[in-house]
Amino acid sequence: MARRAEARLAQATAHIELRIADDQELASFEAQSLDAVILTLVLCTIPDPAATLLRAKRALKPDGALVLIEHVRSRGMHGRFQDLIAPAWFRVFDGCHLNRNTASILAAAGFDTAALQAKILPKVLPIHEIVYGRARRSTN
Repeated sequence: MARRAEARLAQATAHIELRIADDQELASFEAQSLDAVILTLVLCTIPDPAATLLRAKRALKPDGALVLIEHVRSRGMHGRFQDLIAPAWFRVFDGCHLNRNTASILAAAGFDTAALQAKILPKVLPIHEIVYGRARRSTN
């Protein structure tokens, strides 16, 4: 994906600086200097997603967006199934927390999650639900 993004930069009409890094690099950015932070299927594996989100929030401009797509703990029977297999899933899939409640972690870090959308993936088990969209700083 990084190669595809870099190839498309040449076609961009706006100035775009693409940086691909781990979550620790967010701390190196000046406060309120980024237009967007994009997270794709990483909050499940990051050891301390709350700290990562606080670093992202600090680096985002006041009107900046956290753009994300993440799998989340499902509701009901699917969520209970995820809870049951989560320990084995964690070991097999390199530290992935199958049943992490990402929306509550986002809200606790001060992001408004109202604009996020949820989608059920009926044929992808045990990952059954994803959230995606833009989260902005909470106004509370």
